[in-house]
Amino acid sequence: MVNKRILGFIVLITLLLSTFALAAEDLEITVTAEVTNQEADCIFYFFSEDCPGCSSTTTYINKLDINNPELNLQKFEVYQNAQNAAMLKNYFESYNIPESSRQIPAVFTGDTYFIGEKSIKGLLEARLEVNGDNTCPSLATVNAIGLVGPGETSNVLDTLTLVNVLTDALKDSVKQAHLALLLLLMVLLITIKNKELMIKRGVLFLVTVYFTHLLFGIGLFSGITLLNASTVFYKTIGVIAAIYGTISVKAFFTSYKVMLKDIPKEVKKNLKIFRKAIISITGVFSIGLIGGILSLPDLGNKYFTLQNLFTVGSFKVSAFPMILYYSLIAMIPLVALFAIVHFVKEKLEDVAEDKSGDNPHKLQVWTKYHARIVSVTISSVMLVVGLILIFV
Repeated sequence: MVNKRILGFIVLITLLLSTFALAAEDLEITVTAEVTNQEADCIFYFFSEDCPGCSSTTTYINKLDINNPELNLQKFEVYQNAQNAAMLKNYFESYNIPESSRQIPAVFTGDTYFIGEKSIKGLLEARLEVNGDNTCPSLATVNAIGLVGPGETSNVLDTLTLVNVLTDALKDSVKQAHLALLLLLMVLLITIKNKELMIKRGVLFLVTVYFTHLLFGIGLFSGITLLNASTVFYKTIGVIAAIYGTISVKAFFTSYKVMLKDIPKEVKKNLKIFRKAIISITGVFSIGLIGGILSLPDLGNKYFTLQNLFTVGSFKVSAFPMILYYSLIAMIPLVALFAIVHFVKEKLEDVAEDKSGDNPHKLQVWTKYHARIVSVTISSVMLVVGLILIFV
């Protein structure tokens, strides 16, 4: 009986020890797995949003990151960030990459590097699968190996040629917020009847917008976030322009007197006061300043690159002339509109004088008729551009 109890006790102890052993083994496996998962691959990816060959590579890198949640991916934009550009230069030197091969996109791991879109897409993933060094890239790395393929220059100054800046500035000049500026200028041009006053106010508006963009380029408004405000700005201007254009076109076939006959005198008086305030020096300056600030988000990557370069002491001399140039090119549609309207009004005045001879009454009639022609033409353009801003 005693022997049976002893035997049962031994069996129980054996089972308990087996259970503890299995639990310990499972714990060891779990801990080992957790340690293994912590040893994730680490890569540094250097690129630029303004680099033609970087876009598809960035898409590839992002997918690689999604498919490998344990991947330690760190991305560095080098054209718009001087510190990142300096870091990339240090890694080029540390990994002994020749000057002629120092391009982007570029990927660095603990002991390897890949330069160019083709080499990154073709070999990076396979390299990570057999990678035995999970440490992050270090400037102390020696005997690194890698592959260099076709890429883009890593020096942002090489991308800031006159042609490249011209192309980007022209693209910016026809974006939504800049079209809204165009509409504001149209309103001034058809609201101001006096030719000399129109020239003065038009020049004031253009100069104000230009210097607003220029001051942004040297960092004055760089801390302002206006993305949503810019959208509200051009949508609102689009609605106002569409309404104003519709009324003006309709008035051409009737008359403002007929359209406004039912409006109370007090409202008409307030409208005249408002019009006078708008075309005053303060009014035009305020419109140009506010419109210029709200159009800043439409400036492209190259302008922000120039702004960042200007903040670096050694690049101020190189960046400032380009900022002047970029800001001027972005103003071309506004300046062209102003010049065309002024030229057309000059020609129509000459035509009115020729048709009226020495008759002052005929001169007045022809002048008013031509003014209406100019007004309805600009209003029609306003209507179209306004609808574009509303629905596009």
